[in-house]
Amino acid sequence: MRNHGRCEYLLRTRPVQIFRDADADVVEPPMTHTTNRRSGMRMRTSAALSGCIAAMMLALSASPAAQADDADVIRQAHDVGIANSDVNIISAGRSVCYVLRLGNRPPDEISGKIARTFVISQDQARQFSLVSANEWCPQWSGLFAD
Repeated sequence: MRNHGRCEYLLRTRPVQIFRDADADVVEPPMTHTTNRRSGMRMRTSAALSGCIAAMMLALSASPAAQADDADVIRQAHDVGIANSDVNIISAGRSVCYVLRLGNRPPDEISGKIARTFVISQDQARQFSLVSANEWCPQWSGLFAD
């Protein structure tokens, strides 16, 4: 039984060779089910991939999108008193939601990190965190409210 499995392995991994019998007639090796096994695996992989894509499309269409407008966040950040570049403002704002999603930092610690990064007051950092949460993760915006 083990040798049979080994033969199948060799047939699958080595190029098919033409064997000659004792009479010097050309004899091709018998067809094995490895070809069907490969096409079946491709079919299952294709079906699984299609299923994953369909599930992602369904999830994306069903989930409510946050009304994130980068220009609005940048404007509100400048109103709060943050004078950093637009890229830094957006990156910091999205990192607020990322850390909240991880759930391993309290809101005061997140605002403190923003205050140290932008060299602003704790209140300005809290306001910026609130703006960011309102735009990118409204489910947590209440954590930074007064």
